[in-house]
Order: sequence, then structure tokens, then C-alpha cells
Amino acid sequence: MPTRRSGAPAAVLGAALAVTVLLGACSGDDGTVAGPVSTAGGSTAVTSEPAGEPGGGGGAAPSVRPTPTVEQTPVAPPGGEGDLAPVPTAAVLTLPPVPLDQPAQVGPGLEVRIGDVEAVEVTGRGPGQVSGPAVAVTVEVANAGAAALDVAGLAVSLAYADTEAGPVDGPPADPVAGPVPAGADVSGTYVFLVPEDQRAAVTVRVGLASQPVVVFTGSATT
Repeated sequence: MPTRRSGAPAAVLGAALAVTVLLGACSGDDGTVAGPVSTAGGSTAVTSEPAGEPGGGGGAAPSVRPTPTVEQTPVAPPGGEGDLAPVPTAAVLTLPPVPLDQPAQVGPGLEVRIGDVEAVEVTGRGPGQVSGPAVAVTVEVANAGAAALDVAGLAVSLAYADTEAGPVDGPPADPVAGPVPAGADVSGTYVFLVPEDQRAAVTVRVGLASQPVVVFTGSATT
């Protein structure tokens, strides 16, 4: 009697084939994840689906926020448009020197004089102020014009031996205050530190806004 072959080898072969297909699907290079699906006849088929983001369980990819736009104001390069126009400067006219005891005609109806030069001793009373021998110079401004004269910009300086003397703000300093009425004159006192042995030849400059600078020279010894 012929011997009947068992169906066991065929079943084993089918199971091995299913495992091989399953392993091949899991090790795919296309970034998919395999999953078993039951098919008719009791065999197992493998399906694949896109893999999700790490830790995301296969969810949708995160949205990307757009970069905000930054408005910029163009700036003109050096030498281009937008540069400030240079402000023209007017040359200051200086009149020829006159002796300390002579008046100086600055303009029509305007005269400046040195009324007195006195040796004084001053004491510094504020930051940067120095005590010592000084010279007090009285400046007189006469207005013979028809309108009042503003002397708020009056500037007085003194130099000796090519050295600019340091001004003193404390007594007896008393600058000119204005305006000067028409047909009147005002005077003020300006004090400068000058060593006693440097007073034989001094230069006093007096300047008014929009007016030429007048220069007085002479001896300040008394």
C-alpha cells in the first residue's frame, strides 16, 4: 500500500515565507512602517504606511512659522544725499590797535574806550578760580546812534607777553549789561590775572556781535 505524504512540510514552508516577507517589509529603506493584514485563505500579507515624526506617533509634520519682515530706513552714504550743508562763516574784522588811553570808533555812532586800568589782588571763590595779583580793566561803550544797542555779546580779553591772561569772575569784576539806550553810555569792569612784572605791555581786545574787534595796547602799570 503506498504511503500518504503528510501536509506538514507545506504548512511549515508557508509560515517561513510569511516571516521572510514580514522581515523584508520591516527593514525597507523607503521610510515606511510595515503592518500585517489578514488575507483570504489564512495567509498573512504585509502593508506599509508612511512613518511619522520621531516621538510623534505618525502625526502630521509641524508647521513652520514665517520669518517676520523688518522694515529698514535707507541711509545715504557719506558724501551722498542727506549730508548737512556746511554753514558759511564770516571773517571777523579786527581794527588797527589804538593806545589804551584813546577811544576807538567801532561803527557809526558806536565808540569803545578803556576808562581805567587798576592793579588789584583777587581771591578765587569757585572751581578753577586762582588767587593772586590781577588787573581790573574798565570798558566803556558809548551809543550815539538813534536806536538802543544790545551789548549782551560783548567779549573782553587781555594778553601779555604772548600769553592769554586768565579771567576772574569774582569781585571787582562787573561786566557790561545792556542794552545801551540811544545817546547813552555804559561801563563794566573786567579782571585778569597778570603778574606784576608782566604789565609793561598788554593788549586788550573788545568785541561786539556783528561788529569789528577793537584792540588797545599800552602799559598796565599804575
